[in-house]
Amino acid sequence: MIELLVALVFVAFAVVLLRGKGAFLIAGYNTMSEAERAQYDEKKLTQFMGKFMLVVALCCALLALHIAWVTYVSIGVILGGTLFVVIYVNTGERFKSIG
Repeated sequence: MIELLVALVFVAFAVVLLRGKGAFLIAGYNTMSEAERAQYDEKKLTQFMGKFMLVVALCCALLALHIAWVTYVSIGVILGGTLFVVIYVNTGERFKSIG
């Protein structure tokens, strides 16, 4: 039951992020100076993070099934996805503002 509540919280965060709002929810971005934040396309970054939040929400919901292999796969997806997101966001200039 608690897994479903956590999943609902992540869905709520995802909805906020997918609308291009809630950049304060993104660790690292919220601690940047205004000058550093101005270099990033905030809407593009928040939408990307919102999509990842939906993946995390799905994995949390699947944990409620209490099936061992589903639990291991869900945890693996969350951990692997987090590693991917950290590398993806911080390499290249995918989320830099144009102009």
